[in-house]
Amino acid sequence: MTKSLKLYHELQEAFDYLCSSWLRYRPTPSTVDDANVILAASSFLFDNLFAKENAGKEITAAAASDLGPSFKPRALSEAATSIRLGMSAEDIVKGGTNTRDYIKWVAEEHPVILDALKDNYGLLVVATAEEIASLILSQNQDNHDMVPLETAELTLLSFAQAFFLFYKEVYGPSFLRNPSASFFADVENEMDRVNKEIPN
Repeated sequence: MTKSLKLYHELQEAFDYLCSSWLRYRPTPSTVDDANVILAASSFLFDNLFAKENAGKEITAAAASDLGPSFKPRALSEAATSIRLGMSAEDIVKGGTNTRDYIKWVAEEHPVILDALKDNYGLLVVATAEEIASLILSQNQDNHDMVPLETAELTLLSFAQAFFLFYKEVYGPSFLRNPSASFFADVENEMDRVNKEIPN
């Protein structure tokens, strides 16, 4: 199994946990399919940017198996392009989406969050989380219990944690020398804080 395929499976687990334990939201099968396309595209980009294992066919096959008849290869390509375009630090700090507005708001008192924008390891997380948060919120426009900024926060923190565990497993202690490492380390503390604030 390539590193990127392993990442795909771990991001699927992160999405499941985000929905069931953090957001208390049961996504429809079509929403799960759309999320899998985003997560497969993100894993493909990890391969393209970092792993260089030529894992595209393997990831595509895994996504096709998960989605069945609804799978469209073009959707995977379009999702990868959308994520890649979203990996612009300059655009992220301007705000304009729930995820970007959350980062901009938090950065005023907690600037370490901006370290996520210092390299492609962090930018891939932000862009992936932005796509997932947008997907979830688009399916819950009439759900007044789902607060957009909170959803963006929980999505970003959940996926940052999942990516961080994966990065540490793949790269070991050397990952902590990357510019975005301080952001990932801080996520652990933020997850503890959020966990205490969310009612059981």
